[in-house]
Amino acid sequence: MKKHSPQFAVVVCSTLLCLLLASPAFAQSYSTNSGAWSNASTWNTPPVNGLSAVVTGGNTVTFGSGDSYTGSDAWWSGLGVGGDASYGGPGGAGTLNITGGTLTSGGMWAGHGGTGTINLSGGTLNIGGQHMLYGWNYSSSLNVSGGTLNMTGSGNIFRFGNSGQSFMNITSNGVANLTGSGIDLMASSQINVNGGTLNLTNTTEANSIVNVT
Repeated sequence: MKKHSPQFAVVVCSTLLCLLLASPAFAQSYSTNSGAWSNASTWNTPPVNGLSAVVTGGNTVTFGSGDSYTGSDAWWSGLGVGGDASYGGPGGAGTLNITGGTLTSGGMWAGHGGTGTINLSGGTLNIGGQHMLYGWNYSSSLNVSGGTLNMTGSGNIFRFGNSGQSFMNITSNGVANLTGSGIDLMASSQINVNGGTLNLTNTTEANSIVNVT
């Protein structure tokens, strides 16, 4: 039997470790039913900070004042809304209602394999980190009627409106702060302000449409 040196074993182990790190497991948590974020029956396994949470399968999940979640900067370990089966579960559209509390997505995506809708009526939604594709390849909407949206992208790929047209509707008492130097408002994006507040600075507008009434 051929024997290998200890150095060979170290190289093999290092290679395997690199492969594992380069192939992140998507959708550690994904919605299996509509319901409250804090309800265990809403998920295959309840969301954990720093791991991905995906709202999919045509389900609607409500994040309230008693809930808390913080995803990491990378999109594969942050928030996803509307995803295909490769991200876990059955795939399809997803709707996330945020009525209170603080949800910090870190990296995120919406509209991949199904439309993604986020309705913010209370609390705070922080979208930051280095990666975001909102409207990845399906039309998606972010409706801010209350609470505060803080979008502060600063990194590699941070796009509102990618290949899928995206809509941001700011109404009533909603506040949207889009202040990241790395946010790209793509040509397919449309932002409508009617009664709410939009603070838009340092972003890159690529023929996006901003309507203020």
